[in-house]
Amino acid sequence: MRESKIKVISVKEFMEKPQPLEGSLGKSDPQEWHDLYFIHAWIDDNLIAVKIGISKDCTKRLANLQKHNLAYLDIFSYQTYPSRKLARKKEKEAHKYLKEHRIRGEWFRPVPAVIEYNPNLQPFTALSPRH
Repeated sequence: MRESKIKVISVKEFMEKPQPLEGSLGKSDPQEWHDLYFIHAWIDDNLIAVKIGISKDCTKRLANLQKHNLAYLDIFSYQTYPSRKLARKKEKEAHKYLKEHRIRGEWFRPVPAVIEYNPNLQPFTALSPRH
């Protein structure tokens, strides 16, 4: 079984949109790239939930969610995948692994298992409408 090469990128790279991966995944169309994102929901200074989902553009998704949400939202982490299919697969794996912490849909309790799910998590508060 071949291992996938997943590239975790910086905020700067994300804002410039990454180049397609080459190698075992082959060349991919940048239009097909999707982000698996982890969004934190805050009320005052209290973390109340974590949303795990996918989107072609997680900054646009964040802005859209923020319009309809009482809590302040920020992107805690994301990973970019060269296809929707692969991003959806990784999203489903995360949802399945964390199912006991699910609040509803794609929203999860902010317990350590959820927050620490991905070892590459880093705060990306520069993308937050809160700042």
